[in-house]
Amino acid sequence: MKNSTAKLTIDNTLKIKSILKRAAYISLFLVLGTILFITLLQRQATDVKSAKAVHDQTQALLTKEKEATGLLEKYQGEDQKIVGLYPDARSIIKFVDEIEGLASVYGTSAEFNFGSQAPLKDIKGYPFLPFTVSFTGNKSSILSFLENFENIPYLISVTSVEGRKLSSVEDSGTYIIKGRVYVSENF
Repeated sequence: MKNSTAKLTIDNTLKIKSILKRAAYISLFLVLGTILFITLLQRQATDVKSAKAVHDQTQALLTKEKEATGLLEKYQGEDQKIVGLYPDARSIIKFVDEIEGLASVYGTSAEFNFGSQAPLKDIKGYPFLPFTVSFTGNKSSILSFLENFENIPYLISVTSVEGRKLSSVEDSGTYIIKGRVYVSENF
């Protein structure tokens, strides 16, 4: 019996070792599986975050595109209006005609002269042609001329207004207006 008990104990010990060995393998397998599962979940979470970031960026770009398209549609053709403010060598004649027409409406003996045939540059490098308009009239006519002058569709600046040979009757005499008309870069 002693022998059988010893054999039973050895068998039991072997069975227990075998069970413990299996349990250790199963535990190791479960631990490794859990680590692998957590790693895959973290990678998936990172991928989801990246996809969300890309989605958010795409949405932001689409929103900006819609805004830009709306602005483009709103200001379509405005660039041509801006380009029209700067006459070129051909359209400067229309500018001269408009100024001479205004001067003749508000005074007599209207004269228009450019101070230079080639464009000059201002301190910021923008090309302009200096001009002089002179006409005979009174103070109200010069004021009316200047009010209408500021509404012509060109980028201009008045540098001086001078009265010469003024008489006391409503300050009539010769008025000389000096200014600049900004012209196209390709003038």
